[in-house]
Amino acid sequence: MQFSEFDQFCSYMESFTNLEKKNNGYTVRLYRLDRMRALLDHIGNPERDFKAIHVAGSKGKGSTASFLAKGLTALGLKTGLYTSPHLSNYRERFTLAGTFFDDTELVTAANMLVRRLEGFHFEDEWGTAEPTAFELYTSFAFLLFSHTKCQWAIIETGLGGRLDATNTITPVASVITPIELEHTAILGNSIPLIAGEKAKIIKAGVPVFISRQREDARKVFVEEASVQQSRLYDLQVEVEALVTQTESDGQHVAITWKDGAVTRLLLAMRGEVQAENCALALLVLKTLGVYRQTVTEEALQTAKLPGRMELISTAPPIIIDGAHTVE
Repeated sequence: MQFSEFDQFCSYMESFTNLEKKNNGYTVRLYRLDRMRALLDHIGNPERDFKAIHVAGSKGKGSTASFLAKGLTALGLKTGLYTSPHLSNYRERFTLAGTFFDDTELVTAANMLVRRLEGFHFEDEWGTAEPTAFELYTSFAFLLFSHTKCQWAIIETGLGGRLDATNTITPVASVITPIELEHTAILGNSIPLIAGEKAKIIKAGVPVFISRQREDARKVFVEEASVQQSRLYDLQVEVEALVTQTESDGQHVAITWKDGAVTRLLLAMRGEVQAENCALALLVLKTLGVYRQTVTEEALQTAKLPGRMELISTAPPIIIDGAHTVE
């Protein structure tokens, strides 16, 4: 099988089980990391070819991932960004910090994946089990970032964390945005249960960064970080004050850090929650040592994602937003 257009590859992907379009239950038969690990082993483990930051959470994870990717790119580090779902086109899921890959690169990576899939066979207790569409798209993202020589990649979870296909990477940092009641039929009907699913992206010895959280969620992350012997950085501790105001020219933000330093920004992405997302991204970049004040902060101010408090008309003013929680 050979593709000449990326859309052909996307159509082919629809022949596999797409758990984003139908809910077949949250079971280990459908969501299983051993199948995903076997798949990655079979195609050559492209996820090992770049440094990764893993982002989970109920809200703000796509925006936080975008801020992180912009910050790294500003330092001259080629950075892939994998997010989901997309608004209008699958190309939105696989970008260079928000900039689309050339279709030639997408098609090349798609054909590489299909060739490497030849001979892949996975047996579980129910018999032969094909990978899901999301597992294949995630594998494609890893292969694309590897093939195009990305030095870093920001990887957003698709659903939850514990059994998510992206939870096969060993990142240099795990990032968890605020937890709210969402996907309760799948992840659980309480904050601690949902937090428990997200907490499983925390890896042994890998630092974890969390947004300001409800106490019942924070407790879960603190406990998991302790079990994994991972240092936990809590935005609630690291930031003394966070002041923000939505204006016609964007989102004005003033972050007062615990050492008294103040960061002032004008973000292109509107919404009070973006102040929190941006502060979390800054904390990650500073701590990892991939931060130059002026360059990094200017880059974060330009970060955008379609459908996130996006102003599409000024006369009359029209804003579209794809939030899936009340907050």
